[in-house]
Amino acid sequence: MYGVDTARAPYGYRGVSSFSADASQIGLKILEYGGNALDAFIAVQIALEIFEPGWTGFGGGGFTLIHHLNTEEALFIDYRETAPRETCLEDALDQWSRGGPCLVGVPGLAAGIEELYDLKGVGIEPVFRPEELINRVVELVMRLIKPPSILLIRSLEIYESAKEKLETYSPRYFESIMKSYETGRPIDISNYVSFIKALGRDGWGDMYYGKTADKLLRSFDHLGIPIDRDDLEGYSVEYRRPIYFELDGIEYVSSPPPGGGAALKMLLHSMLESFESPYEYVEKLRETHIYREGIEDPRTGCGETAHITIYDGEAIVLSTTTLECFMGSGIYLDDLGILLNDELHDFNISGSRNRVAPCRRPRSSMSPTIAYLDGSILGLGASGGTRIITALATTLYQRIYRGINLQQAIEEARLHYEVRGEAYLYEPDPYIDRYIRVASRKGYILIDAPKNYPSPFKEDRSIQMGDVEAVEVVSRGAYFASDPRKGYGALTTS
Repeated sequence: MYGVDTARAPYGYRGVSSFSADASQIGLKILEYGGNALDAFIAVQIALEIFEPGWTGFGGGGFTLIHHLNTEEALFIDYRETAPRETCLEDALDQWSRGGPCLVGVPGLAAGIEELYDLKGVGIEPVFRPEELINRVVELVMRLIKPPSILLIRSLEIYESAKEKLETYSPRYFESIMKSYETGRPIDISNYVSFIKALGRDGWGDMYYGKTADKLLRSFDHLGIPIDRDDLEGYSVEYRRPIYFELDGIEYVSSPPPGGGAALKMLLHSMLESFESPYEYVEKLRETHIYREGIEDPRTGCGETAHITIYDGEAIVLSTTTLECFMGSGIYLDDLGILLNDELHDFNISGSRNRVAPCRRPRSSMSPTIAYLDGSILGLGASGGTRIITALATTLYQRIYRGINLQQAIEEARLHYEVRGEAYLYEPDPYIDRYIRVASRKGYILIDAPKNYPSPFKEDRSIQMGDVEAVEVVSRGAYFASDPRKGYGALTTS
């Protein structure tokens, strides 16, 4: 049942999997230059903000799970955005999905990257100095830079609220995207290049207490974003103990609160118990996502995402980063070339759980996960907001408990329950039809995901149903797999 069968997944000794082939190529080049998985992660992250803006970036934050095969240690770093000490969330209630300054949290990505240079307990740190790494990445980017991707343009068509946010808060940036698409000439990235080069020269922490921080604070003040100097200087990365659990003889390591590892465990357990019984499973799926709504930051005070999977021959790095909704808050800082998150959107306004509080991190479905199989180690993560748990659980169940190959497991049709809409989203498929019939008889709302949120790359799948990026390490190498729903970017090198 657990044997390795990963036909169609690229095989090599090192590699990168993301939803952008261009960004993955840059990460792969960094590995070829002698860098390790951490160097490659930083490179891919920098490149994604150029090739696929709107999903992740330095205006956001995320989680990273690092597993070193030699030491068998796992380390989980939380650099998710935090609530500022003063908020204006009440003023945003009438435009909750429309972005804007009241939804911006304190960005954490730069602080998370800074922490990678001082890791403790896993025996790995970046090979290249920040300035050297950034210069190499910029050189590679300039060779590959091109007009906006099909994914970006189609996503702006599918997610009308994202387009409205940009038109409202960043009209010049929106116009530059459309003009670049129409003319076939790349968007000007000179300000972004200057921004990341400044971080390389002055340190990643410059975003919190240096000249870059001064620029941010001037922008925040001008735009009415209630983040002040104390919020930036007070931001800190959290080291958290990963969740460890076992199901049917398979050991897992996943994301602790405020991440979604506990919900992933619950859904996998439900699949093992009732996946072949549609009448039971549709309710178990619903119960899991209602349970996910109760996850909260363990601290009480002071979707869209991107996932990157990297293996360098010694360590697996799984990193999920986000701006929250596609195009984040819609606020683009021209002088830095970055979009700002709308992460406070993930807090609950009412109720005691997951409530907004100074320095608190909102609940998240992000769940980078390791599974120890018989003869291999599987590392994977996903983007897609609340659909992350469903995407990961479906992939793990199909790969491990049904025994199909890794790439096919990722491409299998998915069924998801959306709590906020009280509806089942599905990808039409003979295997899924039986669940849809049951949900229909029970009176639930049903949404054909590919019809309403089509993938630009695979017509029978939906961009709304999550994007899984995975690696399966075997005795002499690894298989890399990427989700075609959002773009295929699995690349390897010997």
